[in-house]
Amino acid sequence: MRRRKKNLQIILKKNEDIKTENKGCVHCGRLKELRKKAGLSRHELFEKTGISVQTIARLEQNNVVTATDTLVKLADYFKRPYGYLLGEETPSLEKYSLSPELKSILIKFLDKLMEAKSSPLELLDAVCVLIDAQAGQVGTRKGIEEEEEVLGLWWSIISAYEQSKWDTMIVKSKALICLAEALGRVHLAALGHAYTAKAVRNIAGEHAGENAEDELRKIPHEKEFQSALVFRMFGKIYSQAERLDEALKEYQKAESLMIESRRDDTLFLLERAKLLRNLSCVHRKLAEKAGESGDQEGKAGHLEEARKYLERCGDSIGRFAKTIEHEAGIEKLLLTYSWAWYYKVAGRREDAIDSAKQALKLAEQLEQAEYAAKIKMFLFHLYMEIGRKEDAIQYYGVIFPLEKYSGGRFKWHYENLILPHQSRILASLVKHFRRQKKDCDALIRQRQMLDSDKPE
Repeated sequence: MRRRKKNLQIILKKNEDIKTENKGCVHCGRLKELRKKAGLSRHELFEKTGISVQTIARLEQNNVVTATDTLVKLADYFKRPYGYLLGEETPSLEKYSLSPELKSILIKFLDKLMEAKSSPLELLDAVCVLIDAQAGQVGTRKGIEEEEEVLGLWWSIISAYEQSKWDTMIVKSKALICLAEALGRVHLAALGHAYTAKAVRNIAGEHAGENAEDELRKIPHEKEFQSALVFRMFGKIYSQAERLDEALKEYQKAESLMIESRRDDTLFLLERAKLLRNLSCVHRKLAEKAGESGDQEGKAGHLEEARKYLERCGDSIGRFAKTIEHEAGIEKLLLTYSWAWYYKVAGRREDAIDSAKQALKLAEQLEQAEYAAKIKMFLFHLYMEIGRKEDAIQYYGVIFPLEKYSGGRFKWHYENLILPHQSRILASLVKHFRRQKKDCDALIRQRQMLDSDKPE
């Protein structure tokens, strides 16, 4: 993030149209003017954008360089070009627009491709290649307009992420990589690779972890390229591969960077909440592993760390719950489900069941069918572990059709929570249906007897 701020300042210095004394800074007068015109207090602007009151006050009091996402949020809310907020005195291009020259080339090129009945993937590849080849056209007006192109792509990636549109996120991230490389913006290209890896991992599949790791490996290893996002992504990949010690090290690197950072915007708080939950998860897995090896002291230590991180995660979610309600709702759902897993490993199965049911209720309210299915598998597993087969049966039906729930994102849950109990539950179901058939046959015989007793 600090490097992105520095890049923004360097690029803006090249723009002769910027007349402010501190080039590359949010113009304090412009921001205050827009806020006053909208009739908003600083606190009201915080509630609408998620930018803290302290940050707004700092931006209004001094011309300072700010994080890109803060600039984007302000520009989007006030419906003004980024250049205006940065003190530009001449009209700039509309937000997210390509230069007219490149637009003309793209339209002609795409018309030809569509006439040739090219597939969507071929069209995408062609656009990426064209942008790369016509790099000089992308930023025909140097400076802030060039930065607007980058910010437009960057914000569309964030939007795709918030809506779980992984395919769109990959497309936009790849486009950002092409554009950033063409403009010599190596740090933005690194960010593009990180977001591509994030989307690839979320799509899942047989080689999702390997493909995501390959994407992250494209980011230079120099210290200046290291970020909390990259470390957290490596941690998730290692955790899913049960390389728990490596995962913990990556998560701890990410935590150290976040502690050093002074950011307090909503997206940062969201990323922090995810990291704290990830840290809790890896400690919980390490506790489970220690318990299996008979190391009760190690288990207790890791469980204590897992509990602390879950509590901190809850505090972090509370700080952005009002600004991005849907995403906060999903984080609350995942936190509640994480508590259920924590209680399970701690041997508190009734607490685990209660937390899982709360998480299931949240998943259904938020219409998160995938999470709901996973939680039902977890509840099935818990009830089978404590011998309550009748309760387990009500959640067993979630795994049908098997081709949907035995692979992809559900593979781990199916193999670890369903398969170990498969033969026992099937035997119970057979007995259950036989008993139902027996009761049904008895009712039929009783009805036949009543019919035969009726007078003709």
